[in-house]
Amino acid sequence: MEQVIKITDKKVYESLVGFLKTLGVDINGKKSAAKKVKTGKYPLEGTLLKYEHPFDSAVNPNQ
Repeated sequence: MEQVIKITDKKVYESLVGFLKTLGVDINGKKSAAKKVKTGKYPLEGTLLKYEHPFDSAVNPNQ
């Protein structure tokens, strides 16, 4: 069985990996989005978007 868990805190990740290794669980880490942000390839990846009025017009129709 495969389980995916997203952890953004490095200390929490290292602690969890250490614990799971003591249980004999295989860990396959994936490069985080933060590393991609540092390279500048995907600068908005992982950012939170909030649409307060998603169905409103993008521009004022009266102008």
